Parts: sequence; C-alpha cells; structure tokens
Amino acid sequence: MKDLKTVTRRFKQPIALILAVLMAISIVLSVDIPKGVNAAYYKTFTKMETYKIGDKNSGYYMVPDQPGKYPVLFLFHGAGQYSAAPTEYKRSAMDTINKWIALGYMDPMIVIMPEIGVETPDDYWAITANKKFVTAKRFEALMDSVRNGDFTDKVDTTKKFSAAGFSQGGSTALYVGTAYPDDVINVGAASPSWCYYQVDAKGNEIGYVKKSEIKFSKASNAHLFIGNGTKEDAQFPSNVSRYLSVYSEVKGDNPNNFVVYNTYASGHNWETFKREIFYFLYYTKFDTVPTSEIIEEACKNSNLDYEPYDPSQDEQQNESQNNAVPVIESVTPSISNNTVDMGQFYTINVKASGSNLKYQWMWRTDDLGWATSKCPGNDTATITLEGKRPVVYYKCVVSNEAGSVETNEIPIYLATPGLTSSVGDTVARGQAYTISSNVKDSRFTYSWEYNKHDDKGWLPSQVADCNKDTLHLEGKNPVITYRCTITYYDGNNTFTVTSDEITITMPE
Repeated sequence: MKDLKTVTRRFKQPIALILAVLMAISIVLSVDIPKGVNAAYYKTFTKMETYKIGDKNSGYYMVPDQPGKYPVLFLFHGAGQYSAAPTEYKRSAMDTINKWIALGYMDPMIVIMPEIGVETPDDYWAITANKKFVTAKRFEALMDSVRNGDFTDKVDTTKKFSAAGFSQGGSTALYVGTAYPDDVINVGAASPSWCYYQVDAKGNEIGYVKKSEIKFSKASNAHLFIGNGTKEDAQFPSNVSRYLSVYSEVKGDNPNNFVVYNTYASGHNWETFKREIFYFLYYTKFDTVPTSEIIEEACKNSNLDYEPYDPSQDEQQNESQNNAVPVIESVTPSISNNTVDMGQFYTINVKASGSNLKYQWMWRTDDLGWATSKCPGNDTATITLEGKRPVVYYKCVVSNEAGSVETNEIPIYLATPGLTSSVGDTVARGQAYTISSNVKDSRFTYSWEYNKHDDKGWLPSQVADCNKDTLHLEGKNPVITYRCTITYYDGNNTFTVTSDEITITMPE
C-alpha cells in the first residue's frame, strides 16, 4: 500500500469481498428516492476506502460525496471484526449510516474506522495491542493527518472529534476520550469490554487506565454515552456499572455525565451495537435522547421505506399544544419487575406529550420524605440510578408554562443476592467445593457466616478469602448453612444487603 498522501484503493482479498457486498448494497440503494427523503444525502457515501499511515496505522473510511466540510467520527471495531470478513459491521455500516443521514437523524460526517487491534499477527488478541493504538501515538498520528488536510480536504477543522465503538472498540473509545479530552469531546461506548478500567482480586489496576487518570471533556457541548443489551453476558452490564461508578468517584467539577441506554433486549451483536451507536449519534445532534419508537424506526431495517424524521413537524405540533398541560404517557424502568441488584446502574424514562417540557425527578424511602434527586439526568426525561437501598420510590414532575403533572411513584426494590454451590446441596466428606454470590463487584466487601444448626447459631467464616464473593470449602459437617452480607461504600454512604441462605448436607 502507498502512504496516506496517495490514499490506496487496493484491498486485500478479504476486503475485496467486503467491497463486493458494499457494491451490492449500492445497487440495492439505486432505487427511486422515497418521497420526502433528503435527496442530497440519500446516498451520502457511495464507497469505502482504505488508508495507511506508516507500517502499523491503517483502516477504512467514508467521506460524503457532496462538496463541503464535515466533522469527523472515529468508529472503533470490536475484537475479531477485522479478522473475520465480511462481518455484519462492515456489511451494514455504510447502508445504515446513509439511512440515518438521509432521514435527518444525524448530520453528514466523515467516518473513519481504524484497525485498532493489530500490532503484529501474533498479538492480535492481546489486550495490549488496542492500548498501543493510543500509547504508541498511532491515534495521534491519525488525528494530525486529519487536522492538517493530508487525510482529506473535506474535514471541518473548526469542529472537535467524536469517538465511538462497540465491545473492545467501546473500551478504546473511552480510552481515547480519556487520553485526548481536549480533542475528542463526544464519546460513545457501546457494550464496552472489561479492559478500560479493571481491578483484579489483589486490588491491582489492570485496565487501560488507572482511576487517577480517568477524565473526559469538560466542554459544554460534550456528550458522553454508554450502554449494553439486556441479553448480553453479565460481564457487559457489569462493565458499564463499573465504569459509571469509577467516573462518579473522580469526575470532580466536570459537568458532563454519561447517558445510559440499556433497554434493548438482545445479545452482543450488531442489532444491539447499531441501536447503541444510533442513540449516541442522535444524542450528539439533538442534545436529547431518542425515544424507543425513534430508535426502532431508525434501526429496524436498512431500507428507506418510510417518511424521514423532520424536527419541524415536532415544532408545529408543539405550537398547537402551547396552552396544554403536559400529559404523562408512560414511565418505564430499564430493569425487570422493578428489581435491581446492589450496585447495578439502571434508568427510568418518562414519556410525556406537550410543549417546552421540563423535568424534575424526586425520590423518597419509607423513612424519608420526598426530596429532589441529584442523580445524573435528574432534570431530563431519563434519570440514571444505582441499586443501593432495600426499597426506594421515584416520581417525575413534568411541567411547562401551562402547568405541571406528576407521574405515579415507581417503587424500586433491591434484589436479595442468590448463592450457588459447585456441588448442589450435597457434598462428600473431604470433597472440595465452592459457594458463590451471584452479585459480584470489586467495589463490594463480603462477610460470610455459617450455621452448623447447633446452639452456637451464626458465626463468621474464618476460611481463606472469606471477604471475597466466593468461599472455598471442604466437606466436613453433616449439615451446614451459609449466608453472605454484602457491603457497598459509594464514597458517601454505606449500604448492605444479606443474601439468601444455602444449606449443604453431607450424607453418611
């Protein structure tokens, strides 16, 4: 390949297959433009090209065909998405983004998709390879080439950068936002992997960054997003919870909070990623979050088969409702059965009709009266919360010039942690086994107790690592019952919850 100054259009064999697919997409898009769709942006992109800067800095990009200057989005892939071609990501990226732009959900922009995972073929799967993308200055070199016009002369150099990605790319987007907060002000982490910030069992910080290094843009026009699907492996909502928690501890005077989207019922796949990336891009354009109806309308398929989104229609509708008191349409928690695990982040969204709406979330407990919430999003339609108390109640006051209305109060219950045994409920004498809490988080401490069903009652466990989420035991007693108290200190207050009990018997 040639250097960036003479951008190559030669693709290796796997990429040729991707181009074939994209050409097929282009053919599919060569139909009559639907009524009302912005013809200028109906096919904002008609080709995907490669770039190369030096030996270890390459990837793909799309530039709008129309003349003009455009902002830049860096879109980072997940692990394996450049080694298994073609993928849903590559097949769908151009078609999907064309659609969102044509329908008015996002502005035309230059989309750059760096190959972040490969240092050498031998370390493709190494976590350090993605970190090297930033620490080895590959991203900085890419930004410099974009700024100075070597990449393309269509870059709007007056605009700051946006960075988004999914899975391992989600962690990379967070890392880039932390490393370059003055340049990358919009950060979207879709189902991020564990490696942005993590603490091992010994308390060692083993992720890309240390807690003391975590920071994001303080710009008033910055946007931070994070999300996960409801059917993804437990590690992904756990990652989201951990990243939100550590940011809340170190954000200081940064006025920007993460908005959270975690209501789409799917796994770790393109359908989830697509909705998360759309949520982020919509948020950066309109400075508000999309409704579930808008998300599904934009992401349900790749065909332009319905009328585009037109913000002026909302303005006309609002004008006719200027004298109407708001009407509450729905209040929806992102969790099932209004039940949340200790330390789990979740959202409550209120949908209301009316013009010039303002929101104020309130909370109470059985012991405390109503008070104004200080949680992220407390003055928006969607508030982000964390499971801590046995039961807490929320409501939202929605108002405009014509008056105000309150939602019904929503009770949120703290789930009782469950315990599981590696041997079921019976163990042989001398057999090794474990008992684990299903609520696991490095922010928590665990206090285990046992009861041999004698006159001594409950006693604190003394086995090794009895302050961890898993006990390592040996069959010794005819019958013994365990339970665990989980303690969480959030920096201001201490919260506890006691697990279910589990009884293990040792048949004679």
